[in-house]
Amino acid sequence: MSHTVSKQIDRYREMATQNERVDRTEVVALLQLAARRNDADLLFADAGRRAASRACEGVNKVMRRTWSLLPAFGRRRFGVALAGRVLRGIFDVELVRDGREFVAHVAAHSVGAATPDRGACGFYGSAIAATLRAFTDFDGAVLHPNCRANGASVCRWSTGHPKGTDA
Repeated sequence: MSHTVSKQIDRYREMATQNERVDRTEVVALLQLAARRNDADLLFADAGRRAASRACEGVNKVMRRTWSLLPAFGRRRFGVALAGRVLRGIFDVELVRDGREFVAHVAAHSVGAATPDRGACGFYGSAIAATLRAFTDFDGAVLHPNCRANGASVCRWSTGHPKGTDA
């Protein structure tokens, strides 16, 4: 990692501790820079997991404690609400439950469109999965069936199974 990128990440960490948001154009520029790397897919996946972990740690301690003390039924419902809150607040991702599955999407103005090869979408997919794992009983894969890079109006992820598979 270059000295410049390292400094930028340090600045982002400082902003996060002060609950400040990073300007969208800066995030796009950083994603485009990262997309040039040979290991961009791994980089985006790891960054998404790390960002989600930090975002989940930032959930109010009273809310986390309340969630941990609820019975299983309440814990699931409240966990989905907490995951949705984290994803919406930090990543601009809307999360909905569709039966036993989850569906998430990012608005058309998303930074996910920063990389034409869908690379940055891996960041979002791993952030969604990590957030769901932190607050729900989710233990599976997050699929990316719709992408702005392929002409869709929004990027969409689901925890469902690809068409034609049994599960």
